[in-house]
Amino acid sequence: MAACDAKNRSGFQQIRSQGSTEPIKFELYYRESSNTRPITYELEIDEDNMGRPYVKEERLRQRVAKVG
Repeated sequence: MAACDAKNRSGFQQIRSQGSTEPIKFELYYRESSNTRPITYELEIDEDNMGRPYVKEERLRQRVAKVG
């Protein structure tokens, strides 16, 4: 994770907000237009026992088209 190692960032622990020990979570919601199904991308980054960041969970979802 290059962002963690950038100059003056001091590693993964400093990127977390307010000293939290919880994983960092991102959720992106995208919709091309009002008549397309939305897509959601979720990413969760945590730290292993050695202090190295890793992707704990990653998910890509698209809503099911309405039947009817």
